[in-house]
Amino acid sequence: MRKALPLPCRVLEIGTGKGGFLRPTGETCGSITTLDIDADQQRAGEHHVRQAGPRCPIRYVIHDGSSCLGPMPVFDSVVQREYFSPSGAPDVGLSEMLRVLKPGGKLVLCDFLAARLSDFDRIFSGLKAERIPA
Repeated sequence: MRKALPLPCRVLEIGTGKGGFLRPTGETCGSITTLDIDADQQRAGEHHVRQAGPRCPIRYVIHDGSSCLGPMPVFDSVVQREYFSPSGAPDVGLSEMLRVLKPGGKLVLCDFLAARLSDFDRIFSGLKAERIPA
């Protein structure tokens, strides 16, 4: 994740977790909206960030990231980590991430489970075919 920094201006982070990536992200961007389906994780993330000291404004939202993330396009960067479930469709929510990402924005997808790398290969080959004319 640190290799993707700095992230431009307005960032959407999907999957707050315990907030470990909010700290370094919050040092380099203008504002963060962070989504997680688990209220306990959101509280832990907020507590973790608060202990670390001042950062950019962070808005904590309980949401699964699959739809209704706001008007399009609104975010300069969209960050997702460990969001894709090994069960079910791994690209659920990807179209929504792309919809709210401003043209020329930065999409950062990261996962630490090697077994899911083939999902990323499939997703990115589909994106490449979709966005790059033959």
